[in-house]
Amino acid sequence: MSPTRREVLAGVIAAGGTLTGGCVGFQGSNASSEADCTTEAVSGADEGVIQQAVAAPADSSGVEFRVTVRNDSDGPAPARFALYDDGEEVAVIPVGEEFKLSERTYGRVVDGPKRGRYRVVAYDESGTELDDLVVSFECRE
Repeated sequence: MSPTRREVLAGVIAAGGTLTGGCVGFQGSNASSEADCTTEAVSGADEGVIQQAVAAPADSSGVEFRVTVRNDSDGPAPARFALYDDGEEVAVIPVGEEFKLSERTYGRVVDGPKRGRYRVVAYDESGTELDDLVVSFECRE
């Protein structure tokens, strides 16, 4: 089975992050020049509201997760993103100015492991699940 467009995009972004990790600071984060992260899309729909989700270097307490929304999505806009580890919610990223890193990207530092697998879920204002994406990530120091 050939990779989906989302998996290819996540791979390209992860490869770019690996090549530039430790060299580029990220706006709105506590980026460390001593760490780099790789992120790989494991599963998810191709045409949902989530375009990508990536891990980025953060301070020693965790990893910054960034979620980018698709600008051509026809459905309702997301109000928040939740990160799940084995079914347990570990963080929420509200869609709002405080968490906005760019026009379509939202993020926050998540305290916890530097490697793992998270299910990223987009919810609308009423709490209806709009989309999900499972990503595997690893950040090295």
